[in-house]
Amino acid sequence: ETQGKRTITLTKLYANLSDVVHFAKPSLVLAVSLKMVDITLKTGLNSVSPLGFSHYGEFLASIGKLTEGCRLGRIALKMLENKISSGFKASVICYTYQTILWASTPLQTIASAHLLGERAGRQAGDFIFTVLNLQLSITTYFVAGQSLDTIKSNIRDWIVKMRSQNSLPFVGPSIMMHSHCLILEKGLHILEAGRVDDNVPSENEVLAANGKFLKHKLFLIVKECYQVMRAFLFRQIDDASGDTNISNSILLEHEHQLRPLLLCGIFYEGLFSFQFVLNSRNKTGKWMERGELVLENMKC
Repeated sequence: ETQGKRTITLTKLYANLSDVVHFAKPSLVLAVSLKMVDITLKTGLNSVSPLGFSHYGEFLASIGKLTEGCRLGRIALKMLENKISSGFKASVICYTYQTILWASTPLQTIASAHLLGERAGRQAGDFIFTVLNLQLSITTYFVAGQSLDTIKSNIRDWIVKMRSQNSLPFVGPSIMMHSHCLILEKGLHILEAGRVDDNVPSENEVLAANGKFLKHKLFLIVKECYQVMRAFLFRQIDDASGDTNISNSILLEHEHQLRPLLLCGIFYEGLFSFQFVLNSRNKTGKWMERGELVLENMKC
């Protein structure tokens, strides 16, 4: 009985630790996932087992072993049928679909799965993964090509709700997306126009804020994704507009797990780089290297 209590305490500790390292030190996800899987193999299934398999599948997918990663991801989802894991359903859905299965499943399906994760989080009282699943659902629908009007409306409602609950750390990337949709719809002048909607801060307000979360590497990469998309689409092909580092951060330094929005940013960074080379007629230097890096890592 004492050993059983120790195992339960240890698995829940690793579950909490896995959430922290995902945002603070993604390179430690492998170590934590191996500990969680090891406990499952030694003591049998427990409430946190699906999370351990999901994280290990995430690591396998990140090193190119997509088949194995997807298999573990689907095993993790299958494990959720056991009622003892209901408290972790929202987090397992969030991680599994956003870091593994998006690479082998239609994006519309991924977005719908996140809505199921959001519902599971509400039922379990899991505020963080309720919020993350809904945010990721909207983001994935954006990448999948849903109507800008629908995306803008959904993200606005979400921002207003989060601000009313004083959940500011979650709002920054969503304000960036709202601003991005407005710019794509109306033009670049929106950046300097201030607040277009009284209930949603402007992008410049967010970037001028002093919150620690704005200095987080993932937020900065998301910002660069929107920046390079605009630069290419509005043909602002210059050094300042293309001053991003998405492909290096994800493909070379492996600072964060690849996911739909980041892949979209890498794709546009490659397009921007080759357009810059074409305009300058200079086939050497960092722009050519960056474009070739993206091209080399794009897989069918």
